Formats: sequence, structure tokens, C-alpha cells
Amino acid sequence: MFSNPKFLRSIALLIIIFVAACGKDKNDHSVDISTKPNRVYYGFYPNNIAFYTWSDSIYYLSDGRIDKIISKRLDYLYDSIYSQFGYNTNGRVETLTMRSRGGFYNEDYDFHYDALGRMDSMHVLEYGSLTDTINGKFFYDKNGRISEVKMFAIPKDTPVVFAHVYYFRDAAGILDSSRVVREINAFSYTESSATITYNNAKSQQKAFIDHDYLLFLALRDNPHLFSSSGEQNISDQLLNPDQLILKSYSRSWRNSGNTANNAVVTPFTADYYYYPNQFVKTLSIYFSSNERLRLVLRFEYPGYKLD
Repeated sequence: MFSNPKFLRSIALLIIIFVAACGKDKNDHSVDISTKPNRVYYGFYPNNIAFYTWSDSIYYLSDGRIDKIISKRLDYLYDSIYSQFGYNTNGRVETLTMRSRGGFYNEDYDFHYDALGRMDSMHVLEYGSLTDTINGKFFYDKNGRISEVKMFAIPKDTPVVFAHVYYFRDAAGILDSSRVVREINAFSYTESSATITYNNAKSQQKAFIDHDYLLFLALRDNPHLFSSSGEQNISDQLLNPDQLILKSYSRSWRNSGNTANNAVVTPFTADYYYYPNQFVKTLSIYFSSNERLRLVLRFEYPGYKLD
């Protein structure tokens, strides 16, 4: 039977089909990386003097998840950050390690998720420290949308809430505003608060920035998430992926000596620019009153480079 040429050809054909099918199944898990930005320029300008600018080189796994990010500080040439991502079996970020040559970024992050795949809690450990730890807890409403975040410091055995975030929505469930209350001195209960009102974010358009890169941006801007007066809307976008909220907004800030009536309100305007294929090229957020830049993100892709 095995000397029959027709039979042998049939067996060979079946082997070829089987091998091709296996190869196709394996490749089905890959992602077209050319659709993802491989370099992002980030600039944050909190006031007229200080500014922070970074160049992020993003490296991907074959399935499109981020493997690592190598960041170089452009306004301070001696600083850089190496960030390594780790994932759980469901493909969600489980660990993130950030190390910087300048020493400011030396955190180990662990993230935990609930049965629905939502972020449930996070743990931050300063590298080389067994005592300086931060925990975060995330809360959701009955419709599964983020409603609160609490960030805890752990001095000895007594957790202290040093940042409490509240999310407010309209009748349709669209995010209307977020409010962060920070304990300036957790033991004397002095506080500051910042409220962002998302005036122009009522559309159902989803966030365009990769979730894992948003997580990285939020933690680089604010290593303990919501603990300082960084760009709160980056963290808000991370936790509200089904709504594009990186748009025009107003920010109301007050410290413990001010009432809500005399809080400082600052409006911001957002502009988007696109490549010919409609990939986002630049997102600029600036002060509406004088058009001074507040935040800029500039994206490069394998086939599209900045001018």
C-alpha cells in the first residue's frame, strides 16, 4: 500500500495542509504592529518655568502588548527610565517595573483584577524599601463604571488615605467630572482638592491611546497615582476607556484655606492633528486664556514620522 505513488502524494498533501493550518493558527495571535505608535514625545508644562519632556521608545510583543518602554528625558539629558511590563494569563498588566538612572523612578507595581477583569487594587513598592509602600483600591457602581479610587499609605500598621478620587456621571452614565481630594498632611487633615469638569466629552468615542501606555503615562506623571497635582485627566482616561475624555475641560483647584466659592478655575482647550491615514499625530492641550501649552503628545508610527 505504501508503495502506491497516488497514496503517498495524498499523505504528503495532508501533511502540507496540516502544517499550513497549524502555522496559520499560530500567526492568528499576532498583531499588525505598524498600526501602533513606536515612539511618543511627551511634554508637560505645569507653569511658565518648569517643563518635563520625554521621548518614549515603545517595544511590542508579537500579540501587540507592550513589552518595554525606554524613555529619555529631553530637558535633562542625564535621566532615563527603563519600564518592563509583565502580564497575567488573561493578557492584563500584572506587573510593571520602572527604573531610572536619575533615581526618581524606582517603583515595582503589582496590579490585581476582579472576576470581571476590572482593576481591583494595586500595590506600589519603592525599590530597595520594605516599608515605603502604597496601596490603591478601585470601586465601581452598579453598572460596572469606576466610581471611586482610594490611595493608601502604609506607615507601620495604620493605613492612611492620602488621595480619594470621586467620579460623577450624568443620567446616561457619561463621565461629567472627577474630583481628587489629597491629604497634604494626613495626620493634621489639611487637604487640597482638584475637580476636572469634562465640558466637551459627551461623545461615545473611545480612548485612542493604548491602555497599557496610558497606565505608564499616568504612573510616570504621578508615581503613586493621584497623589500629586499632575495631569489628573491621564489617569481619568485610563479608568474610563469607553469615553474619550482627553478633550477640552476646566480644572477647579483649592487648598484647605479656600472654600468652593473662591477656588481657582482654569479652562483648557484640546486640539488634535492627524496623519493622512487618520492616525493621531499630535494632541495639544493648552490654557484657553493665553494659549500657553499645558500638555502635548506627539506620535510616530513605523510608516509615519513627525516633520
